[in-house]
Amino acid sequence: GGAVNFFNVSFNPHAHGTHTETAGHITKERHSINSNFKNPYTKSVLLTVTPIQGVVTFDDFLVQWERASSKHWLDQTESVILRTEQHEGSLLREYSNTDWPFLASEIGSFLRSSGIDHLIIDQPSVDQEEDGGALACHRSFWGPTPLESLHRTITELAHIPI
Repeated sequence: GGAVNFFNVSFNPHAHGTHTETAGHITKERHSINSNFKNPYTKSVLLTVTPIQGVVTFDDFLVQWERASSKHWLDQTESVILRTEQHEGSLLREYSNTDWPFLASEIGSFLRSSGIDHLIIDQPSVDQEEDGGALACHRSFWGPTPLESLHRTITELAHIPI
């Protein structure tokens, strides 16, 4: 080929669409998802949860979890997909400054202690848009020693059809 015009494009998937994070998202050092996320094929369960005043509470989550458990849907499950409120047009929705629904931090620690390695949600974050940097659900899912949880992932802004 001959000489052509081209441009470098910078893209931050965290701010522009579906993205998957490891505990490296909150650690001081960088940790590549490619080095830590080894099995993209896992048994998953889909739970539909309803935010109350913008929060998916632990009690409401637990109702759905126990319902799935009673049907043995959680046997050997490694991934939990949480559908909160997938509205029509959500694929084109601008989420900035909307204070989207978020998860109570207890949900993250419960999933970790239950052996769940992958959390998938249809919102821009498992945490509140503005939380002063607490990232409570992220931190509770990856635990007090996040370097031991580099294999665990959180996928946010996933499109989960009804």
